[in-house]
Amino acid sequence: MKRLFRSVRWRLLLWYALILLGLITGLCLLAFRLTANDRTSQIDREIRSFQGTFFRSLFASQPLPNKDAPPSLDEIRQRLRNPGDASSFPPELHALFEGGSGGTYLACWDSDGSELFISANAPADLTPPRQAGDGSTQYVEMGPRREQHRINPSGMSSIIGRDIAAEQAELRNFGLLLALGGAAVWLAGLGGGWWLAGRALKPIDTIGRTASRIAAGNLDERIELARTDNELDQLGGVLNDTFDRLAAAIERQKRFTADASHELRTPVTIIL
Repeated sequence: MKRLFRSVRWRLLLWYALILLGLITGLCLLAFRLTANDRTSQIDREIRSFQGTFFRSLFASQPLPNKDAPPSLDEIRQRLRNPGDASSFPPELHALFEGGSGGTYLACWDSDGSELFISANAPADLTPPRQAGDGSTQYVEMGPRREQHRINPSGMSSIIGRDIAAEQAELRNFGLLLALGGAAVWLAGLGGGWWLAGRALKPIDTIGRTASRIAAGNLDERIELARTDNELDQLGGVLNDTFDRLAAAIERQKRFTADASHELRTPVTIIL
């Protein structure tokens, strides 16, 4: 294992893998968060639209005595307690008056906690919201439900919500697809990184093998250069110049030895 991590190729691949993993993870998390926020914003807009449709329809069937003035609290209480039947509301609101758990539900309470209106499709565990009575609106997730909680300054409170289990399942599937896709891209990137590292380090291996053959006695061999003027080509050129000077020095040494042997041969012959 230690020898493995001494390899330049493996160290390059390790750094590349870590950087790529961080980048892919960040992009996947960003995509997931943006998708989740967009879907949540869409649900909140649907809830606000539902609220407006309900209260407009609540007063549409029985117009107020003074059409130019907003309804009083007593008129709102009276209409919520006696909203009429489903026929006086548009089709998208009929689920409020039908049994079952589908569609958007709505519940309203008076300032003393008494019920003003609870839709037929509302969950059985609904209770009045607990928050500051400044008219602000809060959106909360209650398990598989997304709800709008509101308490008016008068003390009247309301909850409008709907089941979002389908959206949550879609979001989980999207997250799983992101994870699988990110893992596939990461593995493909590792394969590409291994290949690129091998291509980048191949000239070094070539230089090493050539230098070994020269050291073994093949003094005429030289490193083959790609002529791309990169750093490895420059290193190969320097080594080739060094090998040329070494070969020249060895050749001079051979000639000197041969000349000295020839010069010494004649006197020795005379003496003998």
